Amino acid sequence: MSEENMAVLEELIRVHAPALFGDYGTTLDFAGLSVALAQPVEIAAVIGFTSDVLRGSMAIAATPAVFSKTNVITSTPSEEQDRDWAGELANQLLGRIKNRLLSYGAVVSMGTPMVISGGGLRFRGRRTGGRERYAFTCEHGIVEVWMEVSFEPGFTLQYFESPESEVQAEGDLLFF
Repeated sequence: MSEENMAVLEELIRVHAPALFGDYGTTLDFAGLSVALAQPVEIAAVIGFTSDVLRGSMAIAATPAVFSKTNVITSTPSEEQDRDWAGELANQLLGRIKNRLLSYGAVVSMGTPMVISGGGLRFRGRRTGGRERYAFTCEHGIVEVWMEVSFEPGFTLQYFESPESEVQAEGDLLFF
């Protein structure tokens, strides 16, 4: 497993998870990698991704209050709306990461989020490939981003800048 590749993913998560939640009025503070936080998470939205050079899954896991307080569907969301919102946040975060991976030579396809809930969900990951748990805190509780990924042997994420690799900013309106 390439430590360089995992460092790129770590940077993308550490930048884009707080930016995403910031768009919904919540400040995330990075608490660390694979740290034990006091509150267990109860809802996780998992989404898979693949390309010619990498494959894996990413999840956003949090306490119910985090999803409820950031939910833009309604000011008093139901439990089902919070679950839908968790899936949408996972979709948006992976979408932001996918956009940035273009600049590293990786064209990624995303799956559909699946939301699971339960008491004290924990990330274990598989035994091969890279896996990390990125912990954040906010005023509403705990947020974790779980990532596990495998890269094709010999592939290294290398940044390159070209006009073709520029992506539209999240939230921009495009006219065709």
